[in-house]
Amino acid sequence: MKKRFYLYLLFSILSYCARFFDPKLFSHEMSLVLMSVANTILITEAIKFTVVKNGSSFMMIYFFLVVGINGGLLGYHVIELNEYIKNDIVYSVYIFYYLNLLILGITAFIYYLNSYSRKSMFFISLALGLIFADVLRDMGIFYLKDLSIEITESLIRLGCAVFAASFFATKEKQLRLASMI
Repeated sequence: MKKRFYLYLLFSILSYCARFFDPKLFSHEMSLVLMSVANTILITEAIKFTVVKNGSSFMMIYFFLVVGINGGLLGYHVIELNEYIKNDIVYSVYIFYYLNLLILGITAFIYYLNSYSRKSMFFISLALGLIFADVLRDMGIFYLKDLSIEITESLIRLGCAVFAASFFATKEKQLRLASMI
């Protein structure tokens, strides 16, 4: 577990460091690829703790509804980015990155619905924070360049760092609420 935490930390830091280089060298796209690797480490860590249980029909409808809405919104965001990104390779990197984020979100939702543990709460908070922060980052780059967007993104990323450390430090233990459901 510590090995995956350090790998996640390494790729996250490399991703943020890559953003400081000249954008003409595709540093932002390299940052997205490195962050995709970090997200993949998170996904594999969560899958390790996920135990699939049979859900009720209501839970399955709820799951597909939430995943469908969020997937549609992320897809719409990626389609909107096509107007601002003229290079097909760069656009492909963004598609790959947002597919990775969608898989992270689906994994977090499945893990949370099947576990109801403290660790799963940290993970779903981390996944949602990463998704919101990345959409805000793109909003600041492509749509509206405003300092408040950058500050909000930075605060969300700071919260994500706390959730990531809490996720890797917490042992898997179901909450008492799980016995009532």
